[in-house]
Amino acid sequence: MTRRFPRLLVSLFALASAVQLPAQTNGFKVIQPSGADTAYSAGILANGTLYVSGQGSSAKDLTSQASEAMHKVQTVLRGAGMDFENVVWMNVYLTDANDQAALDDVYWKMIGSSPPARTVLTVAASAQGRKG
Repeated sequence: MTRRFPRLLVSLFALASAVQLPAQTNGFKVIQPSGADTAYSAGILANGTLYVSGQGSSAKDLTSQASEAMHKVQTVLRGAGMDFENVVWMNVYLTDANDQAALDDVYWKMIGSSPPARTVLTVAASAQGRKG
């Protein structure tokens, strides 16, 4: 029997209290870190709030997936002059509820001493359509 590996998708909203937007007529700035391999915007900074697109991972184990996804989120945050202390809300999607302990181990090490509000949901498949 082939084991299907769990998938993790992390998305978040971050408040940018100290970031100034450059003068633009549309009021928002695309945050696309160098090396990002997506066809969509990794983040949009609008009126001081950064909206980060879902970040996933193709790693085989959940600990590696969580670490990779959190690092991708951090890269987007840093591209906007922020870090995890600016995050006010994070959504996390797991395909197996039993993986929450592994997720939490990585999450709490990376998020720091001022954790944001967080929602963890168990879903049937990740955004890429892979089942856990």
